[in-house]
Amino acid sequence: MRNALFFVTMIGATSSCARSPVTSKDDNPRLELTVTERDGRHYLDVRLVNPAESALVLRGWDALEGEPLPKWLKRKLDFETNPPVAPTHYQTAGRPRPPAVYRVAPGGSVDLAWETDDELLTAPGYPVRWSSPGLFRIRARLHVDIIGGQILAIASRWQGFSVGGSTRPPKAGVGTIIAVDAAAHVAVIGRGKDDQIAVGDRFLASSGKAYSWDLEVLETWARESRCAYRLGHVTPGFTDAPGPPRIGAQVELVSGLAASPP
Repeated sequence: MRNALFFVTMIGATSSCARSPVTSKDDNPRLELTVTERDGRHYLDVRLVNPAESALVLRGWDALEGEPLPKWLKRKLDFETNPPVAPTHYQTAGRPRPPAVYRVAPGGSVDLAWETDDELLTAPGYPVRWSSPGLFRIRARLHVDIIGGQILAIASRWQGFSVGGSTRPPKAGVGTIIAVDAAAHVAVIGRGKDDQIAVGDRFLASSGKAYSWDLEVLETWARESRCAYRLGHVTPGFTDAPGPPRIGAQVELVSGLAASPP
């Protein structure tokens, strides 16, 4: 799979002066996601809407000095897919004092745009490989502090996202180790035929330290798969004896990505 480029275009914060006022029976902030396809590429447009009659005030604890609202939101926004293709990810950082304060005008909105091809979607600062061709669902999420010590946690509606032009169910890209036989070098993961996993698929399990494990699927059942594991990458200079993969560790699909018919 070739590396794919991912481009982010930031469109400045807009208010009701720049477009027709946003109206809604619900005064709660919301995220709107629109997915379009053109010339073999996907375009993801995300809009943060404040339909209330008062300003939405966001507290940017991790904002850089002078960082504009759209650029900060770009770092805070997160994409979730179904089936999952990457770990749940929220960026965290220290809390400088005082926090930046951002305002979305009453009836205003902030627009952000992403462009991606079929091979790679990068959530802000976090590369994600599609697990296989197929019809995914995708939504945008935002988790930030607002004035008054509250947290704004909102998500857009799910949208269809076809990878590789396929409408078949795609492979699940992540799973969890649920059993380990260290003597036999065998592990069982909680993904199986129901998740489109097949014999020969390979997963990667990180130790969280300085080494990783490669897992190859030997046998699949409905919701589980039996895998042989072997030591993968080891950081140079790491001398401790690696233990077996741990139960509960997350695994990510790294092969089995061959194109499937639409």
